[in-house]
Amino acid sequence: MAKSDQYFARRSAWVWFKHGLNAPSQWESGFTAIAEPFPGFYRLEHREYRTEILPSWRISFSKPEDIDKGPPIELNVEWRYAPG
Repeated sequence: MAKSDQYFARRSAWVWFKHGLNAPSQWESGFTAIAEPFPGFYRLEHREYRTEILPSWRISFSKPEDIDKGPPIELNVEWRYAPG
């Protein structure tokens, strides 16, 4: 059985990065998001980063008003998909 076409739709996206080691936390542009069959997750591709599966709370499909202001982050939330 083939996956629904929604899983193959590609959208431009911004991703929230919480940096460390003297680098600021901020939204980064230039990503392509592809919906995953895992609810609430997207596969993110970028030519300068390895492909990752990230939760939707880290993704914006429009330019954030303030690239230095992050999304609300709950305690013990997943930062990326880790199977198993």
